[in-house]
Amino acid sequence: MALPKEFHRTSLPAMKPPFRLFQITILAVSTALILSGCGKKDSAPEATETGLTEAEVAAAEAEIAASGAAVDAAEATTEAAEAEEAAEVAQIEAAETAAEAETTAAAVAAEAEAEAAAAKARAEEETASASAQAEAAAAEAAAAAEAEAAAAAAVAADAAAEAAAESIQNQMLDKYSAEIETLKANVSKLAEIVDKNADALPAGVAEKYNELKILVPEVSSMVQSLKDYKGTDLSSLVSKIETDYGKATDLYKEAMALIPEGLSLGDIKAPGM
Repeated sequence: MALPKEFHRTSLPAMKPPFRLFQITILAVSTALILSGCGKKDSAPEATETGLTEAEVAAAEAEIAASGAAVDAAEATTEAAEAEEAAEVAQIEAAETAAEAETTAAAVAAEAEAEAAAAKARAEEETASASAQAEAAAAEAAAAAEAEAAAAAAVAADAAAEAAAESIQNQMLDKYSAEIETLKANVSKLAEIVDKNADALPAGVAEKYNELKILVPEVSSMVQSLKDYKGTDLSSLVSKIETDYGKATDLYKEAMALIPEGLSLGDIKAPGM
């Protein structure tokens, strides 16, 4: 009796180890059917003690052995398939492990690269900050030095201006202090002449004398203020003194020129005459 179709080799790889019991059961049933079928034959050869001929028993035993071999082969095929499947699973797991390792390595490398880039950026930023601070400090120091130099120059300029003003002040005092006293003395003498000879003098003499009575004290006052002046801007005061003194001197000379000859002038002497 042939094995059932389920035992065909092409279908064995799909079997699982629990199917072993089912295989043995089918084998026993098949054997019983074979033995029972052989006992029903009418023209059987000489029977053995079991009622079967030796040929039938041998055939049954051969078929049983073949069935057992087929079962063993099926089991071996199943085990081989399972081993192949396990190998495939192991290969897949190895591939997955390798992929995970590669992914992890790539992630670690990327993280390291990112950290290196961040460190480089921080270093560049710190360098730029330090450079900016150094430049700012240098600029501040330069500005401070420039300010100090400017202040020193200003002090020097003030000192020079004060020295120049003092020099001009001393020169003007030396020049006008004596001259204004001489002019005042001459105007006093002119006043005596005008008082004694009022009727004999031209009207212009009295007019110029009256102007001198006002102008000379003003010039004398300005010369005195020049002596007490504290500052550096003497230009306006000096200009005023020179102008008014020159005007007073001119008035005196004009007055003297108008006095007729023969009048006693005493010791009157005009500045510069």
